[in-house]
Amino acid sequence: MNFTNTVSMRSQETDFFSRAYETGDAENLIKAGYPFADTDEWGSRIKDLRLKLICWLEHKARRRLVAFSAAERKAVGTVKMDEISKHLWHIGGIFVSPPYRGRGIGSLLYRSAFGCLKGMDVRKAVANVEVTNLPSLKTLEKTWDGFISQSYDRYSGILQHTEKDSGIDLRSFITCDLDILYRVYQKSINADWRTFLEIDKSNFLERFFGHIHSKGLLQLSVRKRVFVAEESESIVGYAVMPTSIAPLHRHIQRLYLVLSPQISFDAAMGFIRQVFSLLVTEGCRGVHLYFTNVDKDLRSKVSNALCIVPGLTKTEFLLAKKNL
Repeated sequence: MNFTNTVSMRSQETDFFSRAYETGDAENLIKAGYPFADTDEWGSRIKDLRLKLICWLEHKARRRLVAFSAAERKAVGTVKMDEISKHLWHIGGIFVSPPYRGRGIGSLLYRSAFGCLKGMDVRKAVANVEVTNLPSLKTLEKTWDGFISQSYDRYSGILQHTEKDSGIDLRSFITCDLDILYRVYQKSINADWRTFLEIDKSNFLERFFGHIHSKGLLQLSVRKRVFVAEESESIVGYAVMPTSIAPLHRHIQRLYLVLSPQISFDAAMGFIRQVFSLLVTEGCRGVHLYFTNVDKDLRSKVSNALCIVPGLTKTEFLLAKKNL
């Protein structure tokens, strides 16, 4: 299907319709306050071509739509779509210019994204939204099929060195750990999360809600490291860290944490502190830590402990699902 020829959709207010993104749209969106960090990836002919090249090297498809005002002849909103697998895509980066909010443009963008993906034989879509973003939650409730039952937390901030805790051991992953780690993952994550996101034994170290490190040729520039937590000689958790080989990109580390519901709270925090200290030793200054667990008590205790760590802030997200 030729994406640029996709039939556009209109909002209830006939002044607005959706179409494929064009380079000239970026100026209006950025001036309106587009809030996401990917503005450095698109917005000029050179940037757009570079992004297409990166997606090609990564063997990943990406699409972007805009909501366009026919009366004012400018883009007033946008949404992007990223391939997770052939039949599962992530929809995110949705933004509507402040003066145009409350007029159905968010719903227009989502419906247009659904139509675009269906035309490409995509079967499912997923989106993540902050639990405090009430306008976005309202739009998702109108246009999506509901939420995956398990939310997740992201802790972002400055890393600090801490002393090693007794009772928990951190070591590097070895191949024979794979079966045990997958069982830990299965115990930690609800079944509907795993099923909808197509996560299984073959890819559970690669994904959280999407790909957590580059694939294709760009995979050569990323080193995926997995560290294992052992308590009383039993594996009780692990951490996945996709790390750029380039030294300039090591100052902020993404960290995906999976803990067995059977782990003790002291062991859980001991493992996290050891990972943090390791990263500080390696020269990392900041972290984006992603964590979720079916054990609400464990998750709450970990959350309370991390929220009092100086420099760390917590954001909780929901995952919306859509069958196309």
